[in-house]
Amino acid sequence: MQYSRLTLLEDLIALKSVERATAGLDWGFHAAQLAELESRLDRAYEESELPDERDRHAVNELLVRLRLG
Repeated sequence: MQYSRLTLLEDLIALKSVERATAGLDWGFHAAQLAELESRLDRAYEESELPDERDRHAVNELLVRLRLG
């Protein structure tokens, strides 16, 4: 029983540390930044000219050459 109490206490201390470290953050700003970055990522994916399927043999050959020097 004491082990589980100790674990719970450690978890609570870790949670409090995170709360203190993030207390002064401007969550609205960070949420807006995240939304903008996700939007840009989605747009880049849609506009990408990379094929959906890649040539695994060519990738394997490149990795072998790089590893063997």
